[in-house]
Amino acid sequence: MTYHSNAKCKVTGGLWELPYFGGTVTNAQRLDIDHIIPLKWAHGHGGDRWTESQKRNFANDPDNLLATSSSANRSKGAKGPDKWLPSINKCSYAKRWEQLIGKYGLMTAAGETEAIAQTCSQIARCSWLSGSRLPHQYSSLTLHKFIRGRSPGNNRADFNASIA
Repeated sequence: MTYHSNAKCKVTGGLWELPYFGGTVTNAQRLDIDHIIPLKWAHGHGGDRWTESQKRNFANDPDNLLATSSSANRSKGAKGPDKWLPSINKCSYAKRWEQLIGKYGLMTAAGETEAIAQTCSQIARCSWLSGSRLPHQYSSLTLHKFIRGRSPGNNRADFNASIA
């Protein structure tokens, strides 16, 4: 990486692989830090009941942050997995959604839950899962039940999953 000064507070260059559409970027100004689960989406799916501290923790959680191209971040906006998926690494993306939904006690609609399940069931193996903070690789995921209406911050798993 190239830094703006010796203080190493501002990165100006480097080489980043783009996880949503492929390719690389060397100019830090062309990167955005994406919230895997967008802040606006989370607010509309249970995050509106969080305390300021819980909102700040969610917004700054490294599990929910990913460097990507500015254009990919803007095309995604505040969409859920039923409205937007990356063109590559779909299973890894869906698994991160699943993990974060459980971690933060967020609620999903049926179409969103189905999108997560179908994404990994259609893909034989996640291509960039190793090295991430996700607990497992899944070749197929079946969602049996989604628990709704829990209090925010409850970290019990939202999904009962079986690996096929």
